[in-house]
Amino acid sequence: MSVFSCESRHDDNGSLSGNWQMTTWYDSDSVAERDMLADGIFYSVSLELIKIWQPGKSRIYYLASFVRDGDSLFLVNAYVSPNDSVVSFEDMAPYGVESDGRFRIVSNDSKTLILSGKTKTLVFRSY
Repeated sequence: MSVFSCESRHDDNGSLSGNWQMTTWYDSDSVAERDMLADGIFYSVSLELIKIWQPGKSRIYYLASFVRDGDSLFLVNAYVSPNDSVVSFEDMAPYGVESDGRFRIVSNDSKTLILSGKTKTLVFRSY
């Protein structure tokens, strides 16, 4: 007789899970906003991973594990594909990632996600 077991992975991210398209980028040192819809930057959240990418514009995408603590989101262990190389958060700056990989979740519901860091605030829509 054989007994097999599978570990079930449950996503505890609530409304943070899913695909998010960046719509607006605000720099902290100015009142100017940048319309990001044409840039097509997406954050896809599932389990403990965030995929950051620009479908249709680049074959490169970033994967980072993260820790969520209340309204804080901490990225850790970032990789770039297709080479699966370790990258720094500074390399991910064009995609809105802070140099320390930290964000505050300002707002998150089924339609909108707002992340704020030391130098910028990013607004996303559910996609």
